Amino acid sequence: MVSDKREVSDFLNLLSAAGITDVVLSPGSRNAPFSISLHGHPRFRVIPVPDERTAGFIALGRAQQTGIPVVLVCTSGTALLNYGPAVAEAFYQRVPLIVASADRPAEWIDHGEGQSIRQSGVLANITRGWADLPESRGAEPQRSANRTAMRRLITLAMGPVPGPVHLNFPLDEPLYRMEEEDQQPGEPYGPVRLPTLHLEACRSDLHQARKVLILAGQLPPDDRLTEALNAFAEDTGAAVMSESHSNLSGPYVLSTIDRLISGWSEETRQRYAPDVLITFGHNIISRRVKSWLRASGCAHWRVDEGGVAEDTYRKLKGVLACTPLEWLRAMDGAAQPSLYARALQEENNRVREAARHWITQAPYSDLTAMDVLLRSIPGGWDFQMGNSSVVRYIQLFETRPDIRYYGNRGVSGIDGVTSTAVGAASVSGRPTLLVTGDIAFLYDSNAFWSELRPHNLRIVVINNRGGGIFRIIDGPSTSAALAPYFETTHERSAGEVAGMYRLPFRQVADGAGLRAGLDWLYNREECSVLEICTPREENDRILKDYFRELKKYQP
Repeated sequence: MVSDKREVSDFLNLLSAAGITDVVLSPGSRNAPFSISLHGHPRFRVIPVPDERTAGFIALGRAQQTGIPVVLVCTSGTALLNYGPAVAEAFYQRVPLIVASADRPAEWIDHGEGQSIRQSGVLANITRGWADLPESRGAEPQRSANRTAMRRLITLAMGPVPGPVHLNFPLDEPLYRMEEEDQQPGEPYGPVRLPTLHLEACRSDLHQARKVLILAGQLPPDDRLTEALNAFAEDTGAAVMSESHSNLSGPYVLSTIDRLISGWSEETRQRYAPDVLITFGHNIISRRVKSWLRASGCAHWRVDEGGVAEDTYRKLKGVLACTPLEWLRAMDGAAQPSLYARALQEENNRVREAARHWITQAPYSDLTAMDVLLRSIPGGWDFQMGNSSVVRYIQLFETRPDIRYYGNRGVSGIDGVTSTAVGAASVSGRPTLLVTGDIAFLYDSNAFWSELRPHNLRIVVINNRGGGIFRIIDGPSTSAALAPYFETTHERSAGEVAGMYRLPFRQVADGAGLRAGLDWLYNREECSVLEICTPREENDRILKDYFRELKKYQP
């Protein structure tokens, strides 16, 4: 038995035809037709999560792991607005989500009805598409039009540029009547590929260039791409720069961009500026590399399967609508052999040795704790990275090929870091480590409100008693308003959240305790939290000393 609301039944049938099975549902009255239709439904896996903001990020984490859209269902009113942060992150990270919001009929909006707002198009700026789906009430033309809109949006969510879509269902009372399921026949789904453009022009640029730089942003793990990229670099001498969330490694991949270029003089920046820049993947973390490339005279070719023209470096010459692997195959033999990559590799080796030597003697801090932590992660684990200072510290250390890196780098917010990790671990089944900051962990404490507490998830909270990022970036660090308004200092502990949800917890505050604490964490058999306390007023000084030391070894 399902709800007698035909639009709800049609929606579920179309989801099933597309192979979509995961639904994260938050309770409410207006969305009752979804709840009663999904209860016990054999084709769907339903996860109830009371807090819509948390629910959105849990869905994001699950879709991030599978690449298959996850459905979000909420009641009317401000419930929908609470999906906003997760939907924005999904939009810029290109993660497929399908938001299904219940609503009151249009004639009741702005007429004093409770729990109602102007929901129509409210997520338009951060979705691939949206539609209102008014009840057909037996009118077949309206029902057919609604099905067409649903099918279009489900297909949009899947690709060729995956992302979130929003379907708004104005539902009139009564809401709890049921009937036998009315199954409509499904139709095939699949992303539509865009044609590849400009390949010959790109080949010509590569052939003439002496310095070719490939810069990779956020990407899912892909062994075939890693192998092909290293082979291309070996054959051509093209340099490859990446970040941890690119999930690329190998002898020809430079994965510590900020550590390498932080001390470059203007003459060195010009010497290593590329003639041709090739980019693929999503957002880049390093502000230094963006500044360097924007000041260069390079020709920028963007490789993007969806053909989206992101002009991050203000040098865009063209967009190649293909996957990175397809581009590498199409460019076989195009570039001339060069010593560019070798020169950069030599610089990187020199700086790496200097950094390693300095850190072994440095005082205990965020930086040294991150060094120990990153070397301790067991091989084969998934690594969910927090934002702000946490992810920036991670970029100072080489990407490990034996772990998989993930993070919310679409819009880089702290609001759903823990919930995303909970969602990801709950579907991947792989041992997963989340490393996050104290503010982010406290902000997202509702991540554990539902019963979804994956036994394969371990959490490390770096507690420096505030927003440490504001001590290490220009501007806030010199302001009198730093402590109360930027850093928001506090005396809270992650143990308060862990205690509320009965999660095993341990706190450490020095190097010896850190190693023992990590051993304790990795040997747990349930979701557990380790809090690493670091010296708030010393962390930024030690990091600045680190960069000053590295500058001595720059050309």
